[in-house]
Amino acid sequence: MSKWTAILLAAVFLAGCGGNANVGRRYRAERALWQANRAWEQLSIRPELAQDSDRRKAAERFEEVADRYGTVPVPADSGASARTDREIRAIAARAALSAAQIYAALGETERADSLFRHVEDAFTDLPNQVAEAALARGLAAERAGRNREAMTVLQESLHII
Repeated sequence: MSKWTAILLAAVFLAGCGGNANVGRRYRAERALWQANRAWEQLSIRPELAQDSDRRKAAERFEEVADRYGTVPVPADSGASARTDREIRAIAARAALSAAQIYAALGETERADSLFRHVEDAFTDLPNQVAEAALARGLAAERAGRNREAMTVLQESLHII
């Protein structure tokens, strides 16, 4: 390879690396969510062998992902960086929803409700996740016999969709 070809390739490589700085963070968020999902799937293979403490650890792992990556601010513009920020926020919301669903299955309704409300409040820029959280919260209220609350929350979730 000639000297000029090497310089040209280096320039192209460096120009490509100067783009969106949050791509690496998105990758780390995706990987953390994948690992949490993988751990949950392992428990789901033989659910009769899984203890509640194992399920709680899985939920906590999802919560850690949500906490670590849910602090990305709502993007103000529509460029590549903003798109990456939205993707990171969606990963965090997905992790929080997964944790809440596990807690709900464990009967830890207050903790689940708190996470569902967190998704509704913190991720208003992600209507699909907000609607999913509201729907899950409404169904949980219905299962608990709080029918008036369930009806109100479910109606609110329809307005989001």
